Amino acid sequence: MTGVDVKRFLQKWDDSSKQSRVEILQDFNKKHCNKTAPELDQVLGNCASLFFTRITAWLRLSYMNGSYLDVQLKTLNVFLSASSGQKFLSEFIEVGGILTLLEIIGLPKISEVHKELTLKLLNNIASTGRKYKELVCECYGVRAVCECLGKSQTLGCQEACRLIIINLSNGNPRYLQQLYKAMIILLKSASPEAQRIAAQALQKIQPSLDTASLNIVDPTLMLLSSLHIEVQYEGCVLVRMLIQYQSIRQDILVGLVALLKPSQMELLEQSDVVSAQVPVFIQQAVTAKLIGVLSKEDFDIARNFLELDCITSLLFAMSNEKYADSQKQAGITLQYFIHTFQEVELGVREAIGQSFFFEYMNDPSDFYLKMTSVQIDILKGSKVKIHQSS
Repeated sequence: MTGVDVKRFLQKWDDSSKQSRVEILQDFNKKHCNKTAPELDQVLGNCASLFFTRITAWLRLSYMNGSYLDVQLKTLNVFLSASSGQKFLSEFIEVGGILTLLEIIGLPKISEVHKELTLKLLNNIASTGRKYKELVCECYGVRAVCECLGKSQTLGCQEACRLIIINLSNGNPRYLQQLYKAMIILLKSASPEAQRIAAQALQKIQPSLDTASLNIVDPTLMLLSSLHIEVQYEGCVLVRMLIQYQSIRQDILVGLVALLKPSQMELLEQSDVVSAQVPVFIQQAVTAKLIGVLSKEDFDIARNFLELDCITSLLFAMSNEKYADSQKQAGITLQYFIHTFQEVELGVREAIGQSFFFEYMNDPSDFYLKMTSVQIDILKGSKVKIHQSS
């Protein structure tokens, strides 16, 4: 464009109705997507910044109702993602662009499709370098993204949240602790997808930190009670990683053993839930299996479980006739302890009786299918005494 053409173009923009502006932007996006910053300047007669400023001003004035966000965000992305477009990014930040984007993802009236576009734009800004990741965090970006994720109902928006969380956790040491604390809080979210993403993020963040926070233990163990298998899985992976930190190992072990015996309060609170979907029973079964996995991976951990009277708790889990998977997983894990520690074999045999013991050992994984009510009562009341071998 010549100087005269640019002046006419900008005047046309200034005089246009909202719908006409939408058409101008749609035409601009179609013709100039993927152009570099010098190319955009050439197209707009070295006045690209003037046009860009007008778009950002219109966005700030109209984003509350979300009517034109689709085309506005796409046009902003043309400028902000342009190669050698640092000046556009600087101009956008100077007028509070990051804050505007963060406000958009927090507005309940804005559609999730538009929030997804906004998150992608934020992620592109953060990807520019450490300085820009810090700017996003300084504007309370971590909190805004976490709140958006916790409320999101669409996979596209949730995935966009995940990508920016992972991005902000890379090469951003100044705000790593802030992200760490935010992800721990997000583990308690009512959204299973938010829980899953938080657990995955923590698996990436935790190795970059010298210590593990005690605050992470309970929310992580809570994941084991999820009705969603993918959340249970991420919880198990996180436990296996966290247990390597000596500062919280004992707390995790104690917590796991406690989950094998739900309290009367927990059972009463969930007495009206269909038995196949009782979270404390799901948690009990997942925990019984996880204890076996952890013990097989580390002999010292197995020994620690014995010291916490894990065997008595496993027998109790085996007695849960309301949830077959608890019985099965506890039976399989107990078999490992019996085969590994002679003192456990002696203690269990003494607690449940010789004939019951041999009947169980003939088929540990499926014994629960043929247990009698008498045997269930024996398991519930058993107290195993482990005589430590010297």
